[in-house]
Amino acid sequence: EMFALLANPVKYVEVINQVKIVGWITLAYTLFAFLVTLVREVLKDIEDMQGDSAHGYRTLPIVSGIRKARAIAAVVAALVILALGIFQYYLYLQGFTLVFWYLLIAVQTLLLYLIYQTLQSQTKEDFNFASNVSKIIMLAGILSMQLFYISL
Repeated sequence: EMFALLANPVKYVEVINQVKIVGWITLAYTLFAFLVTLVREVLKDIEDMQGDSAHGYRTLPIVSGIRKARAIAAVVAALVILALGIFQYYLYLQGFTLVFWYLLIAVQTLLLYLIYQTLQSQTKEDFNFASNVSKIIMLAGILSMQLFYISL
């Protein structure tokens, strides 16, 4: 099939451009999953701090303290918002307006709430709740993939 594409340069360019779009979308979802998982793990480490300390584990909250760990989780979540905004702009330019609006309304709003919840959390239950919010964000991000089929 590659030779058929090379024989038709117009079709070749069209296919290559589609492959590039899929590559960027895949990269964006990979980055999203990694960063949101990182936030969730920091929150879980804060939640499990007593047990980890008793076992001699050296997690971020144990080494740097809850305050710094909480700030790091909030900053990483803010980076997700920034990266997601850039991705949304790219999607908007490519004509994926439904995905753009879904990410803005469903995911970005939840990310803002996660930052607020992370900064306000004081107890183990608070951090557990924030960790659960991050799970919902991951689910909302995964569900957004289905909107690409609707948008085509």
